[in-house]
Amino acid sequence: MANVRKFDRDEALDQILQVFWTKGFEGTSLDDLVAATGVKKQSLYNTFGNKDAMFDAALGKYLDDVGETLYSALITDVPLPQALRNFLEGFTKVVTRSDTPAGCFVTNSAVEFGLRDGSGTHDRLMKHFSGLEEDLAEFIESAEDQPAMPARSAARQLISAVIAIAVLFRLNRDRDHSQAMIDSTLHILFPARNH
Repeated sequence: MANVRKFDRDEALDQILQVFWTKGFEGTSLDDLVAATGVKKQSLYNTFGNKDAMFDAALGKYLDDVGETLYSALITDVPLPQALRNFLEGFTKVVTRSDTPAGCFVTNSAVEFGLRDGSGTHDRLMKHFSGLEEDLAEFIESAEDQPAMPARSAARQLISAVIAIAVLFRLNRDRDHSQAMIDSTLHILFPARNH
């Protein structure tokens, strides 16, 4: 029996995620993934499948990890404006961490896969954003405090803010600018309040 090198699947997936997050799908080669993980190409294929499947696994991991952080901000007894601030600030902390590539892996992927209708990744990203919009709208509708617009519109405003924060931080790495965007978004949603 050949000497088979064992590796930690989760650790390899973390490294695969970092490479795709930094270089995007098109910019990442299998050699990049091999170099980052230290795992032979055939072992990566045997564990994850082809490059598309590796990307999909990385996207799933990111969605699970970040989703847990974001949704935890919505499980709260604080007034709606504070809950939404917590949601936006939680997202901002994720995309401005110094130990990960700048920006949001989902947003970067949405930009890259936006023109690829019918690809599995495109469809998964569309489902993610639709689900997030639905969850935010339901959360807003159930709150005692209501924003200055319908819940569905408020949910879309929040998603627009999240995308803008991710894209602009990737460009300028300015946390103060991200905070100003949060303040502006909350002022749009709740114009009569101090934030």
